[in-house]
Amino acid sequence: YSKSGGLADVAAKLSIALSQLGHRVMTVSPSYRDYDGPVATGVTKDFELYGGNHPVHYTHQWVPTDLSETPNPIMGVDRVFVQNANAFERAGMYGDPHEYFDNLCRFSLLCWAAVEAPLMLPPDDPFGEEVIFIANDWQTALLPMILASHYRRWRVFEPARCLFTIHNMGYPGNFPNPQMYNYDIENPRDTPKWSFMDLGLADNLYYDVYKYIFPEELRGDKGVVDEGEACRLLKGAILMADRVVTVSPTYREEIMTTQGG
Repeated sequence: YSKSGGLADVAAKLSIALSQLGHRVMTVSPSYRDYDGPVATGVTKDFELYGGNHPVHYTHQWVPTDLSETPNPIMGVDRVFVQNANAFERAGMYGDPHEYFDNLCRFSLLCWAAVEAPLMLPPDDPFGEEVIFIANDWQTALLPMILASHYRRWRVFEPARCLFTIHNMGYPGNFPNPQMYNYDIENPRDTPKWSFMDLGLADNLYYDVYKYIFPEELRGDKGVVDEGEACRLLKGAILMADRVVTVSPTYREEIMTTQGG
């Protein structure tokens, strides 16, 4: 379907392995184009981000994982894909060649859609609230915060838990705030900042968990105007998730060193 680095391989193989252990498993990923296999579910959901409406459509494919001579018909993986042409159907997944300016909006939309999926899919037998979310790297690092800030506040997904998996610390998901300074005003530092309310939340309660300040030497203008504030998604997810794991035991050891972490 889509692949960038080893994340896709891990997600595909882990989901198959979990289903073969007897778990009911769903994967959720963006639909970067029309794939062969998944079919429309008829399930749609609207999300409000940055003051605009962002509708998503869900497609689905059932993938059997019992390879025995007498396969168990309920052993398999529900592959779910999130369709929004404006957000995901582009030349590159993250940029072409530079990162897309709206990646925070794009992958916030993915996180919202992923949290909603178990409540609605598959249409004939949804997973429900008693689930474990496995979020991966910066692309879904807002998921544990959305789960805590929005859903649990309204007593939805109370029994659910979120496990966050670190695949690559080299991509922490930094998003400057403000995204760009306005040098046409008298004091560019008065440029309005975005908040988690722009990402569809009721308030900015957990923003400080994700907040990161770059040292002056790493700022775009060495701190003349740039105050270095950013939302570092990986940092926030590590603090917000119920459990944090790495893609392998050796990578765990590596990122706990000064050089690797």
